[in-house]
Amino acid sequence: MKHKKGKGRQKIPMIKIEKQVDLYSSFSKCFLGLYKKASELVRECGVDIGMVSFSHFFTLQLMQSFLVFSNPDMQLSDSTQLVAAHARDRVKRLNSRLEELDTMKDAEFFQKNVYDELMKTIEELNA
Repeated sequence: MKHKKGKGRQKIPMIKIEKQVDLYSSFSKCFLGLYKKASELVRECGVDIGMVSFSHFFTLQLMQSFLVFSNPDMQLSDSTQLVAAHARDRVKRLNSRLEELDTMKDAEFFQKNVYDELMKTIEELNA
């Protein structure tokens, strides 16, 4: 059987995505990737990061976060401080849960590899 060689990774031209569904899908993926990297910086370096998104997704919340973190001397109302503290706490809890899930995934991956090696050994012994 002759193996066809694929084209591999190709450069995609930078043009505006016309289909609304594809546009939202692409935006969500990119946004989540950026958010994940920002969360890593927060977790690993202990810094506060504000993100600004010029889309209708989360724009108001992101702008408020950016204003709060970019100007720490800004006088905030008690309710705004409470909301910001709650948001930071939620991010910390979600990051903690993400780390737990990553650990579980790694453990299951290791367990699968051990199981695969065991099955391979059994097949070799039976052959």
